Amino acid sequence: MSERIKLNDGDFNVISDVFENLRFRGSIFFASELAGPWGFLLEPFTFPRFHIAISGSFCLGTNDSKEVVHVQEREIIIIANEGTHWIADLPNSKLISSEEAGKACKLGQPLFQQGKITNHIVCGLVNYDRKLSHPIFDSFPSILHFSKFEPSDPIWISVKLITAEMDQTNGRGGPIVDRLTEVLFLQLLNRYFSENKEAIGFFAALRDRQVHQA
Repeated sequence: MSERIKLNDGDFNVISDVFENLRFRGSIFFASELAGPWGFLLEPFTFPRFHIAISGSFCLGTNDSKEVVHVQEREIIIIANEGTHWIADLPNSKLISSEEAGKACKLGQPLFQQGKITNHIVCGLVNYDRKLSHPIFDSFPSILHFSKFEPSDPIWISVKLITAEMDQTNGRGGPIVDRLTEVLFLQLLNRYFSENKEAIGFFAALRDRQVHQA
């Protein structure tokens, strides 16, 4: 436990605790403007991934649910589980592997550029030391959907900083983008935590003074 966390403090900050114990490392693995139809299949992965609708809307589905999630412009979705999922402009669009799309971007030959641009999306992930653990991840649903952000929202400002830096590096990213991605992920965790004060399990336990000190 970090020395910054004071267990006798009623305002215990779980996000600081998570950050300092799990050693987050963020990165952006895909960022592009797209012309429909388009679609990507993302294979199972150990760490949480997120998708941001900078402009335009898209759909998302997972291998363990038939439900299609509709993500609107200026919304963010986090996939917290390790299963396969897909994102596309429409539910029936043809899917290619996200690895193939990412390689094309790195070669300066991004896919889905023919025709009218309908979307701008950014996809990232946050990994951490798997030898460590934290009960916060067992408390999350498999999908966290953050509704439309106002342009002045601190979270959306972080998103704009990421996209600006990606533009500066011609989509290659780098240490500044990585650090901003970590900040964004922590902001999203903090937002979820603050908006789900009635949640059961680990979050509820933190609100019991004796339990959270333990």
